[in-house]
Amino acid sequence: MRVPIRHIAGHLLWSAEGHTSAMYRLHPGADEPGHSSEAVTGAYLPAVVREEQLQRITHLVRSLSGEPQLFGVCAQVDPSEVAWRMLDGLHDDETGELGPEAGPWVEHVEAALDLLDGQEMHRRTLWLAVPLSTGARNGRGMVTRGLGVGAFGALSDSLGLKPSPVSDTDLARAREKAAQIEAQMAGAVPFRPARPAEIVWLVQHALHRGIGEPLLSEAASSSLYAGRVRDGLLVSPSYADLGQVRLEEGGSPRAADAVGEDGGRRALFGGSSSGAARRG
Repeated sequence: MRVPIRHIAGHLLWSAEGHTSAMYRLHPGADEPGHSSEAVTGAYLPAVVREEQLQRITHLVRSLSGEPQLFGVCAQVDPSEVAWRMLDGLHDDETGELGPEAGPWVEHVEAALDLLDGQEMHRRTLWLAVPLSTGARNGRGMVTRGLGVGAFGALSDSLGLKPSPVSDTDLARAREKAAQIEAQMAGAVPFRPARPAEIVWLVQHALHRGIGEPLLSEAASSSLYAGRVRDGLLVSPSYADLGQVRLEEGGSPRAADAVGEDGGRRALFGGSSSGAARRG
């Protein structure tokens, strides 16, 4: 399988085909800067609210130039994520531990973990990829270079060569174009720029379908996979592992089942299932 990613700089993506895109996550969580509440998507919303969200997203996509792509991806949810949310706000700000008054609630959280253990849970996430190499006069040069990069990319992959570099000038031009797009998107739908690890997670999600996949919550807080400018060129880490197909041998226990029941609890409750917990 050909690796689809050539370079990543922040939320900017250079694909192996030579295209340049800006990736955004729609409806970010309540803890994101500039947003006070989380906009939930999915079948649990009232029909009127769901229709309103659909109209706003459709209007946003149609208002953007080029051919923006909207992705709806169901991210796997680990029971420990639910438990952490249930414990949110109960930790002491100074010590990071749960107070004695939280004891009854901790028992309730433990019961929820027992109930959710082994259950398959997902949450829907929305992602918007906006092309940067169309429209403006500066974009024509990006298109021309992109076509050459795409043709060279297929040859370099077969020869095992490094992906073609991106200059700091092209990076600055892409950031300028992305800033214009963000100004156009402001006020339409809550969004934030995707993180490099989240962009990689989108590819990992497709490769791991049907087997245990990386958690989106871990990618959202990760600082991995980001490129850096060195000597005027954008240098990115290797994405070669994204080209490896994942296979699961039949008859073998899943990784989640192989972990002991107390492993996740010790991480949540700090060694004892009912004692004070320390936030990691």
